[in-house]
Amino acid sequence: MNGKLTNLLRAILLGLAFYMPIPLVSSQTLSMESPPIERKNPQKQSLRDVLLLLKERYQVDIVFDDKLVNGRSIETDVLNSNLSFEEKLSGVLKAVGLRYKKTRKDVYLVLAPKADKKTASVYSDKPNLIQDSLEATASQTAEKEAFKGEEMQVAVNIRGKVSDENGNGMPGVSVILKGTTIGTSTDSEGAYAIAVPDEQKNGILLFSFIGYTTEEMPINGQSTIDVKLIPDIKTLSEVVVIGYGTQKQREVTGAVGSVTTKEIAGVAVTGLDQTLQGRIAGVQVTQNSGEPGGNVSVRIRGLGSINGSNEPLYIVDGVPYGSLNAINPNDIDRIDVLKDAASAAIYGSRGSNGVVIVTTKRGVAGKIQVTLDAYAGIQSASRKLDLLNGPQFVRLANENLVSAGKEPNPAWSNPSTVPNTNWQDEIFRSAPIQSYNVNVSGGSEKSRSLVSVGYFDQGGIVAQSHYKRYTARINNDFDITPRFKVGLTLNGAFEDKRGTQTDGGNGSSTQGGLITAAVSQPTIPLVAPQEGLFGINPDGSIDPTGNNYYGYDGTVFVTNVATPVWYPQGLSHPTYAYEKLREVKYKSQEFLAAAFGEYELIKGLKVRSAINLTFYNRNSESFWKGMPVPILEGRGLYGSNAQLWTGPNQGNQWNWINTISYGKSFGKHNLTALAGIDALKGTSQGISINTQKNPNDQPYVDGALFSDRTVSGGAPGEFALLSYLGRVTYDYAGKYLLTANIRRDGSSNFNPDGDYQYGVFPSVSVGWLVSEENFMASMPFVSQLKMRASYGEVGNQGIPSFQYLSIYANEGNRRRYPLGLNQDPVVGFYQDRIGTADIRWETSTQANVGIDATFLDNSLSLTADYYVKKIDDMLGEFPLPAYVGVLNNKITRNGFSMKNSGIEVALGYTRQFGDLGFSTGVNFATLTNKVTKLTGNETGYVSSNISAGDDGGAETRTLVGEPVGSFYGYLTDGIFQTQEEVDASAMSGLADVKPGDRRYKDLNGDGVLTDRDRTIIGNGLPKYTFGFNMNVNFKGFDLSVLLNGQAGLEIANQTKYWLNHMKYSNTAGGINNGLTDLLESWTPENRSNTFTRNTHDAALSNRWFSDFNIENGAFLRVRNVQLGYTLPEAISQMVRMSRARIYVAAQNLFTFTKYSGYDPEMGSRVSNGRGNALQTGVDFGRYPVSRMFTGGINFQF
Repeated sequence: MNGKLTNLLRAILLGLAFYMPIPLVSSQTLSMESPPIERKNPQKQSLRDVLLLLKERYQVDIVFDDKLVNGRSIETDVLNSNLSFEEKLSGVLKAVGLRYKKTRKDVYLVLAPKADKKTASVYSDKPNLIQDSLEATASQTAEKEAFKGEEMQVAVNIRGKVSDENGNGMPGVSVILKGTTIGTSTDSEGAYAIAVPDEQKNGILLFSFIGYTTEEMPINGQSTIDVKLIPDIKTLSEVVVIGYGTQKQREVTGAVGSVTTKEIAGVAVTGLDQTLQGRIAGVQVTQNSGEPGGNVSVRIRGLGSINGSNEPLYIVDGVPYGSLNAINPNDIDRIDVLKDAASAAIYGSRGSNGVVIVTTKRGVAGKIQVTLDAYAGIQSASRKLDLLNGPQFVRLANENLVSAGKEPNPAWSNPSTVPNTNWQDEIFRSAPIQSYNVNVSGGSEKSRSLVSVGYFDQGGIVAQSHYKRYTARINNDFDITPRFKVGLTLNGAFEDKRGTQTDGGNGSSTQGGLITAAVSQPTIPLVAPQEGLFGINPDGSIDPTGNNYYGYDGTVFVTNVATPVWYPQGLSHPTYAYEKLREVKYKSQEFLAAAFGEYELIKGLKVRSAINLTFYNRNSESFWKGMPVPILEGRGLYGSNAQLWTGPNQGNQWNWINTISYGKSFGKHNLTALAGIDALKGTSQGISINTQKNPNDQPYVDGALFSDRTVSGGAPGEFALLSYLGRVTYDYAGKYLLTANIRRDGSSNFNPDGDYQYGVFPSVSVGWLVSEENFMASMPFVSQLKMRASYGEVGNQGIPSFQYLSIYANEGNRRRYPLGLNQDPVVGFYQDRIGTADIRWETSTQANVGIDATFLDNSLSLTADYYVKKIDDMLGEFPLPAYVGVLNNKITRNGFSMKNSGIEVALGYTRQFGDLGFSTGVNFATLTNKVTKLTGNETGYVSSNISAGDDGGAETRTLVGEPVGSFYGYLTDGIFQTQEEVDASAMSGLADVKPGDRRYKDLNGDGVLTDRDRTIIGNGLPKYTFGFNMNVNFKGFDLSVLLNGQAGLEIANQTKYWLNHMKYSNTAGGINNGLTDLLESWTPENRSNTFTRNTHDAALSNRWFSDFNIENGAFLRVRNVQLGYTLPEAISQMVRMSRARIYVAAQNLFTFTKYSGYDPEMGSRVSNGRGNALQTGVDFGRYPVSRMFTGGINFQF
């Protein structure tokens, strides 16, 4: 069992130990004899071999001490009976006077017989009373009788505590006096007490626990012996969750990565997908936005589609999930990621982008345990842009005007007297974050429950952004009979998200609120404007009445100018725009009910049925408050009424899974098989309402008051999937492994009358445990070595529904046709889309080879994989002739292909140095993405618009032989220094080009600069991703560090379109603030070769999309640092706690990067809630990830 699972295990093992102790006494103490049973031709076998046989046959862990079982043998006919496993185990042990205890699922401890009442007094069931009990019974004659005349003089009464590598108490550890069967087990806090006879006062105590190395501690007359156990990787029996079942780690033949609850404890994250950052090789997790509740992209081994979905399939306790924000990260027990096709093929058409399987915490047998996890802290912006201050701005602004032959602003003649407002500081703020989680767990062996409630509240570091989430979960498990089990799960979540138009580049917008603040003039005074308007007097002072406005009309500065210069997009005060003018809201309620039943028909043959129902109700809303018209009357300025857009959406989904499984061993042959049917259906209903000209600022009023109202959408959505699946696993002697999967999917996304509605997805994988071979005995430094290989095929049906159907639409007054004698205009219809009758699955085939190894007594671990992933039949848009009559002259068809390949390596090291425990790990992955086919695309490329304005048509292009979504633009060639250089260049024919303007390369050499001189200038897909973690513990203190990063990519910094030029746009009067780079602008005296001239009549070509916009996107981020302390047991028990830990943490502490923008963590541009693969790594001013400092507690009662 992996040491990382011990937090959960400790809560399970010996939960009843305080009330039901397990005293181990000498085998001479009691003799439990079974009545003789007459059998024909009985066969005997050693007890040890029988236990090992049961362990292999039933895939359980049977833990025993060799001294207890050696020399015992039993008749084996009981093994061939139809009894259950536990009945067989009980019969086997009873025959030799032993017994067992089940400590958790599939873990059984072999114990000595219980002592009678006389003997029991020697070892009291109350650890804190053991000394009194020993003293009270030491002189009793019953003691001599119990030990059959042997004099036992108690020399040492030993107490102590057993801890894991992190200093946490370990329940259920076996403590045995070597050479005897005298022993005990640790309680739920890891404490133990044992009485040692006089003749053993210099003996040795053995401490053993599943998944840990056995420690031998000499007694040497000591009365207190504390022990720290070290994980034993070789003996780990960690169970990995795979599709529709589990498998022991040593038997896994696919590429699977895992994260446990212990690794993510105390990490402040919004969703569980963020917990994977930097922890698994080949899994890239990117926050598309740092906004609270913002979108996250997860890419497993790169892109899986150009136009379809690239998100993995999420399975939570067997239930497919879409919105992971509905899951409380604190409820997670472990996450298993299926990376290769062989592992994911059991999920067929939904597994092409990998599968993330989440297992939540469940109730454990034992006394009720209450756990409180809470943290709170503060957030701030981790980085800000270096903008011009007020004096710098007015100096450069006047230079900008004068150099173009225009009048300067006399109010700016003295830079030292102008206002100096830092609008970044006004928009950014410190924001709180807090999380509170309580779970209650407990039950009996036959009934176990866990109830969890959580509250998460994250303020935004940008004004008016906020996110809250309320969650509740109930997991119940019942063993109705030894063969019949049922379970029930209920989960509810409520989300409340608020924000503004902050992120640039999301949806249809480019310039976001952060850039709007950045370009606002610092000379605007920081005031609380009346109704959003204020005036500026000629001396630069504020006129709060708004009656005067001193500004630039395009030629000279005058009073009461119609168009102000300081804020080119309107009259709103920058902070007022955030706090008053617009509100963006998102609310979601989601509820899940899931149940399963499992019955063992005969030994090894199980049937299981699981059904789940999901209901959701979501609403997105944007509300713009109006500009009061009376203030604007007579001033030639504009006004507006309030506007409201709202989009309610609701739906439901059911999923019914029925499986039958069988497992059996034939000597050294072990075989398991699974078959099943998986049916899923979902429906949704949405509507879009847009209202305008609301006469007041109340978003919800009588609809009759709106003079302009549009209702669209409303069409119901429906999706269904029917699947047949199967899996066979086989191993010989535990050394040679084979797994085969197959799945047949039928999807409503495809034409029911065609040949492609159903798809078949097979896979096969093999493994060889080389370390189990005899020849490996000559290499003792190799603890374990497994080689594996796999090949499989999966599909991607994550495409828009009903693409095989044609669509006709109308747009009201935009498409009217004159008909009849009077030629009255009548609404007409047009063909919006031609259906593709033969549309089919996007298919991904993947080959993988890998090794898993441990060395140096399991202190060093290595996992390495190499894969090649080919994706065919991807959807793409194909051009159609104009005469076909389709609106955009395109049709969607299969035909594109691409290939991903890469290497993944993960290294780990664990060592214990006395009280000091140390572990570290590093993972590294490469990714090579290449488009291999664009069949039917006559242009030879797929284009995607990333323009910020008049930038010469910024775009990405996807071409054969290149990665998806490469940036396409001009290559710069310095700056023109003289007019002669301009006249001799390919740009001589362009308007307004002068010395000081940017020069571009004429790539085709025709002497004229055109868009044909553009080329690939970068790509936003990282070629390398990596992570590093370290954990140190010492006497209750623990320190953890997590770093992650990426390299081999570029970012298209489109904020330079605004911030490297003071001329806001091509309209007269537009002057904006910018970066301090403008201080290095080209002048005849300062002939810069980097930054162009700062003048109001600068050539528009200076803004063209080029390699000037492209920056190195590599970064290394200190993602999380956490320092904790677990209070000594004596202190925690004073307040009736079994464990008390306090900690402080810092998240996103440092980022090392050359990127000049807000944040280099740049995912895909988000549209319709999904990342656009063609627009990865484009920055329009994205909401940055915040730096957090938190303090937290973990209390167990």
